Amino acid sequence: MGTMKRSKFQNLIDNAPDIPTLPAVATKVIEVVRDADSTAEDLRQIICHDPVLSSRLMRMANSAYFGLPDELTDLQRAIVLLGFNSVRNLAFTACLQSLYKSEYRCGSFTASSLWMHSVSVAVISRMLAERIWPEFAEEAFLAGIVHDVGIIVEWNLLPERFEQVIRAFEGTGRPFGEAEKQALGFDHRDCGSAILRRWGLPKHLVRVARQHHGSRKEPASLNSESGALGDRLAALVHLAECICAERGNGFIDEPRDEERVMAVLGQIGCGHEEYRNIVDCTDEELDRARTILAL
Repeated sequence: MGTMKRSKFQNLIDNAPDIPTLPAVATKVIEVVRDADSTAEDLRQIICHDPVLSSRLMRMANSAYFGLPDELTDLQRAIVLLGFNSVRNLAFTACLQSLYKSEYRCGSFTASSLWMHSVSVAVISRMLAERIWPEFAEEAFLAGIVHDVGIIVEWNLLPERFEQVIRAFEGTGRPFGEAEKQALGFDHRDCGSAILRRWGLPKHLVRVARQHHGSRKEPASLNSESGALGDRLAALVHLAECICAERGNGFIDEPRDEERVMAVLGQIGCGHEEYRNIVDCTDEELDRARTILAL
C-alpha cells in the first residue's frame, strides 16, 4: 500500500459507486471458476442461456488460435474438444472484455490498449506455463487476463487523478507504480486485489493482482512443493509482461528490469536460453490470438 492508509483505501473501494461490476453471467462463470467440482455441463448451462456470450465464445473457439480442422457449431462439442478449463477461461474473458469497451483515452493510454496488453500477457503466461508448470497452463491464462484489472478501477474511481498519473509517468522514465502512489496514494495492485476479492475470485488470482510486480519476501525457488500457486502464477505473469514490453505489446512504455527478469527465471528454474526461445515464439502465438485480442 502506498501513502493512503489501508482502512481508508478499503472504505473508498467498498463505498465507491463507480467501481466496475461484472455482467450477471460473469458471476455465474466465477462460481464455476471457484468450484473444483464444477462440470462441463454446469458451464454449458450458464453459457447457453446468454446468446451474446454463447455467440462470442463460438467465434473464439472457431478462430485460428485453436486451429480446429472443422467448424464448431455446437457448444457442448466445443467444450469437449477444447476442454473444460479452456472454455471456462474463454467465457470469463468474454465477460471481462465488456469492462474495456470504453472510449477512455489519456495521453497514449487507452482502454483498448490495456485490453490488448492483458490478453497478450495471458497468452504468453500460458506459453511459459506449458514449458515450466504445464498443469497450471490454463490458470496462467486466467491470471494474465486479470493481472492489471486494478487500472480499470483507478480510472473509474478517480478519473482526474488518474490523468495525473499518466502525465507524471509519460516521458519521465519513472515507474508507473511510483506515479500512481504519488497521485492516488495507492497503485493498481492494491485496486486489483481489492476488486478481485470483491468479485469473489480465487485467492491465487487475488495474489497475482497483488504480487505480479514482485514482493519484498520472495523465495529462492518456486519449484518446491511449498511453492504457492499464486506466487508461481505471479512470476509467470511478470515474465510475460517483460516479454510484452520487449515485443512492443505493453500498454505503457516502462523500463525493463533485466536483473529482476534473471531473478524470476532462477525462481522458476527456467534457463536464459529456453526463455529466449519462448520470446522468439511469442509473435506467432499472438498473431494466432487475434480473435481474442479484438474488442
